[in-house]
This record gives sequence, C-alpha cells and structure tokens, in this order.
Amino acid sequence: MSQSEKDLLVLNGTVLEAFPDCIFKVQVKLPSSTETYTATCYSSGRLRKNRVRIKEGDQVEIEFNKTDVTRGRVVRRIDKPKV
Repeated sequence: MSQSEKDLLVLNGTVLEAFPDCIFKVQVKLPSSTETYTATCYSSGRLRKNRVRIKEGDQVEIEFNKTDVTRGRVVRRIDKPKV
C-alpha cells in the first residue's frame, strides 16, 4: 500500500443534492457516533469513464484526505438490496 492510500479516510454517505460537472453534496455519517455533516464531493474518474449515474438519495462510498474532510471523492455507488 502506498503512502497516499494510507492517508485516505473512507466513509459512506447519502447524496443530498447533485450539481453539474459531477459534483455532489453528501451527508456523511461518522462511523463511531450518530453525528453527521455535509461534504462536497466529486465523482472519480472511473465512475465518469463508465458513466455511472448518481442521483439524490443514493448511498455512496467516499474517500477523504485526512487533512480536509469537507471535500471528498465518490469512489462507488452502493447498490440497494433487491426486494
């Protein structure tokens, strides 16, 4: 694992709002508490390349730099369980 991968914080969140240019406002829940906060995130290159659609209400996995947790990168959309 490279040094840059060690510096990443991976959290899950819910998309609140979608903006142009693959930018999203995401509500992030901290894993060890019930607190939530809002972060601005952009879509990763792999999601853009494969044209993965992300809309409001989707659950996503986000990578954050440990120094700035207000901006992140959406690395995958979490599929909802089929009923």
